[in-house]
Amino acid sequence: MCNSGLDLHSSTASHIFGIPFEGVTKEEREKAKAIGFGLNYGLGAKGLKTNLKVTKNIDITEKEANDLKRQFQAIYPVITDYLEKAANKSLQHGYVTTLAGRICKTRDLEDAVYTIKNRGKNLPIQGLCADMLKIAMGRLFLLLEPRGVKLVNCIHDELVFECRAEEAEEVAMIVKTEMEKAGNLYLTNVPCVVKVTIGDHWKKD
Repeated sequence: MCNSGLDLHSSTASHIFGIPFEGVTKEEREKAKAIGFGLNYGLGAKGLKTNLKVTKNIDITEKEANDLKRQFQAIYPVITDYLEKAANKSLQHGYVTTLAGRICKTRDLEDAVYTIKNRGKNLPIQGLCADMLKIAMGRLFLLLEPRGVKLVNCIHDELVFECRAEEAEEVAMIVKTEMEKAGNLYLTNVPCVVKVTIGDHWKKD
């Protein structure tokens, strides 16, 4: 699916709700997105229901949330199996590693089992994202700092740079290229595509 170039969340919504890809609404896409990310954080049906209400203002019942979770797991059995194995490894060893080789501790003495397992699911993914972003930041510093271009913010997987308006297009392409290079060091079987936006202020979509 990732290699097809289709929007992942819309494609997931299409499968879950049994509708054509072109017919997926914004709300249906948001539900699918919350399910995919939520499972990575170890959300159950109740947590998914709350997450949709708080973050997307979408109301569903706990039964509907559980049904959506089961449908997602049926569509993505490999992901479901991976998450379960990662959770069990975390519980057994007390740590997980990212593809970059960084060790992430997942267990303290007072932690509940579900907390340790949830970290095991999440940290290899979020941790690798952080690894790739730091590589990109280092490379971009060397390329852009001599030109007076400043990194002014880092928000999750986003970097915000400040530069002169007349060089914005060129800087944008440098940022895109270097971020994609950093991703492709580890994501060798799927495309790592970076979206760049030029504007006079940063706004979260």
